[in-house]
Formats: sequence, C-alpha cells, structure tokens
Amino acid sequence: MSIPLRVLMVEDSNDDSLLLKAELARGGYDVSYERVETADAMRAALQKSGWDIIISDHRMPQFSSLAALALYNACGCDIPFIVVSGSIGEELAVSAMKAGAHDYIMKDNLRRLLPAIERELREADVRRQRTRAHEDLLESNRQLEQTITQLRETQQQIIQQERLGALGQMASGVAHDFNNALSKILGFTELLLTSPEKLNDPEKAREYLQMISTSAQDAAHVVRRLREFSRPRRETEVFCSVDLNALIRNAIALTEPRWKDQARASRANIEVLADLEAAPAVTGNEGDLREVFTNLIFNAVDAMPSGGTLTIRTHLSDGHVLINVSDTGTGMTEAVRQHCLEPFFSTKGEHGTGLGLASVLGIVQRHDGSIDIQSEAGKGSTFSIRLPVRAVQEETPSSQKPISRARPLNVLVVEDEPLIRDIEAEYLACDGHSVETAPNGIQGLEKFRAGRFNLVVTDRAMPEMNGDQLAGAIKKLAPATPIILVTGFDEAMGNAAHRSGTVDWFLSKPFTHAALREAVGKVTSA
Repeated sequence: MSIPLRVLMVEDSNDDSLLLKAELARGGYDVSYERVETADAMRAALQKSGWDIIISDHRMPQFSSLAALALYNACGCDIPFIVVSGSIGEELAVSAMKAGAHDYIMKDNLRRLLPAIERELREADVRRQRTRAHEDLLESNRQLEQTITQLRETQQQIIQQERLGALGQMASGVAHDFNNALSKILGFTELLLTSPEKLNDPEKAREYLQMISTSAQDAAHVVRRLREFSRPRRETEVFCSVDLNALIRNAIALTEPRWKDQARASRANIEVLADLEAAPAVTGNEGDLREVFTNLIFNAVDAMPSGGTLTIRTHLSDGHVLINVSDTGTGMTEAVRQHCLEPFFSTKGEHGTGLGLASVLGIVQRHDGSIDIQSEAGKGSTFSIRLPVRAVQEETPSSQKPISRARPLNVLVVEDEPLIRDIEAEYLACDGHSVETAPNGIQGLEKFRAGRFNLVVTDRAMPEMNGDQLAGAIKKLAPATPIILVTGFDEAMGNAAHRSGTVDWFLSKPFTHAALREAVGKVTSA
C-alpha cells in the first residue's frame, strides 16, 4: 500500500520534478506535489499546511536553495528540507547544511534520496512527538499551576474560616476568663461595700483588697492569651523569684468560689488538699504561673461534676520543683490525653474553648519546664509539672525592694480616657510631683509649649494626634525631655517606639502605681 507524501518541490525543471516523483513512487510513496521556482511562489506555498517534505534544486534562474532556506527559516517551518542538485559543490553543500538543510543529494546519485527521506521523515516525526510532549508538558504545568492557585485560594478561604472560628473560640475563652476575674473583683468589692463591719477589720479589708488587686492583674494577662501558645520567652522578659507554695495557696484561694461554692450549688462536694513540701523559689512570671495553677484547678473541677478530691503536691527532685495536680474525676482516654494540650481541643462542647491547657503548656515551656499527663478513663488525671530551680538574676524582686521616688517634677499627662488620666495624675501627685493634664495630643502640645515640664507621660492611641506624633513634636522642641509612652496594644509596638529613640520608656496598660514610679525613676535618673 502506497504511503501518501505531499512534497513541495523548489525546481525550475518540470522534467526533473517528474523524475523525482518517479523515484519516490518506486520507493512506495503516493506523491502529490507542487512545483515552485520563485520566492513569491514558495512563500505562498509555505502558507499552505500539510507539507511532508521540501525538495529543492540548488541553482535556478530566479531562485536558489539558499534563498529558499532563508524563506523556510523565516516561516519557522519544521519540515525536512533536502537539496537535490546536479551542480552543487562541496563548499555550497556545507553552506546549505549550515543554512538549515537536512541533507543534500546529487541528481546523478538519486539512490540516496529514498533512505534520506525515510530518515528525515522519522526524525521529523520524533521532533513532532517531542514538540507535542513539550506542549503537553507546558499545558500540564499550566493546569497544575492553575490547580495550585485554586488550591491556595481554597486553602486561604479555609484558613480564613478557621481563623474566624478560632477568633470566636478565643473571644469566648477570653470572655470566660475575664468573667472569672471580674467575678472575684466584684465579689470582694461587694463584700466590702455591703458589709461595712469588714472595713473595721484592717487585716480582713487588706486581704480582700489584695485579692481584688491580684484578680485585676490576672485579668490583664488574659489579653495576652492570643499569643501565648507558641511565643518563645523574650530575652527582655524579666523573671523574678517566685514562691510556688505561696502561689499555689493563692490560686486555691482565688478559685474557691468555683470549686467550693459553685460545686456545692450543683450538689457536688469537692475537697482540695495541698501537700506542699518546702522547696526553693523558682524564677518566673508570677502572673503566668498563677494562671497555670488556676487553669489546672478549673480543669480538675470540670472533670469532677459529681464531686471528688483535688490534690496538689510539691517536692524537690533533681534540681527541679515537681508539682503534681491530681483529681479523682472522669479521666481521659488515650486519644484525648494525646491531644488535650493542643489549642482549641476540647471535650466540653460549646462550654469549652480548648484554650486553658494550651496556655498551661505555653507558659510552662517559656519557663524551661515540662509537663506530663497520666490519666485513665474513669480513674482521674495527674498533671506533673517540672520547673527548674535557678538563681534569680536580679538582687531582689522589684515587687519586694522599695523603689526610690524621683525628685519632685513638673509632669504633663496626656490621655484621652478621663478616668485613666485621673488615675495617672493621682499616682504622680501621691509621689510629690506637680501634674498638668491634657485630653488629647493637640492640647498636650499646646500646654507643653506654654509651660516648663520635666517629664511627659502620654497615651499612644489618641484621635487627631497620637502619642508617637506628640512625642516626635516634643523631641524637636526639647530633645532632652524624657517621654513615657503608655500603650494598651501589643508591647512590641511600644518596644519599636522605644528603639526608635522617639520615647524614653513605655508602659503597657494596665500598669500599677509601682510600675509608673519605677518608669519615672528610670527616665529621670539617666
């Protein structure tokens, strides 16, 4: 069976074209061809598709094989191009090959034509297959990139949905913990207001006020919850000496309404035992560690809905203080035990946020400690925490050593919240300073220009002119004036302002009288 073959012949001799056709037919090809002998005719022929091969004479009256190759290359063809001539010499043949010809054959040696065509048709087919494979690969890559882009978009949508869900869970957890803190503040405050006789007992009144202060400070820690799970300890984070036994007793007292009063209201009797051996102090953040024990107590109470016993033990072991928090509650399956420290993992349904134990893990790890859990369904749980005993870097904790008061100063306080402004002004006045206040940055700058101040304390987030802008303007007027920036945002923002040199110190809200006094002392003693 003949093989169809479409041939574009660049030839000025019709007889030679017929001779070539006959030679191809002898090789089993069913040849259809078009003969051209000028550049225009070849250009028009190349615009047609379906050519299998081009056979060109070398020298013609109006054309040549080299000119034909130039047109061939210009159109970007990938068709076998064979020069067949009776007058081409070796030098011209080399030139034709360099110009893009696939082979050249002398007319007096046409026996080479069929093998050359068969070879070039095979190689052309291989090139076409490679081209198709390359195009298919490019198309596959394009589709893959498109799929990856779609997956990324879908992933971002899922992540956004997860973030929104997580935000809702976090908001629920933060509200829950704030309500716990506020319940203590409100409860102890109402006891003092509704039972005036307690005010006549200085020791009892002081105890209640201390509980209110502690609860308020613990509430301040709640706002840090969103970044507590994996944040490493910052080099600038100051750890002080912490008496764990005293801290545990304090946590038991603070949580008493939950494990005693609320439990009894639910007809459950929970007994809390403290077996605390003498142990050296550890270094850490007292508020964070208190949060560990309150969370573990709350977790144990939730695990004993019908009542039971919670036992907290401490003892010294290999340079570490070991704290065991054990309950006789429902316990956990192995699957739950393996996942209970993960953020947002909860077995409490809509009543759980999955934040408490994740916070415990984050805090313990930042204190270079470890936590181990032993539990069995129906047989209770034991959380074992190991904290290293280390010498405190500071001479004495800042909360225990007296802070020297700065010399009397003229202080400008700029704060848009009236109650906070009054509290800051009263703190400073109690330390003997003369204080003027301004409700915003613009009025603060006007007062600074009109007066003589030794110190400026300014809030960061204020309308029209914020604390950063005010600090920058004051530093231009009086570069030596110390400025304390107060912020309720992430302390990293305050750190950035401090490093920039715009302000001399920053305080994170809420802060205590002692913290403000210490900041004033630091910026005015330099």
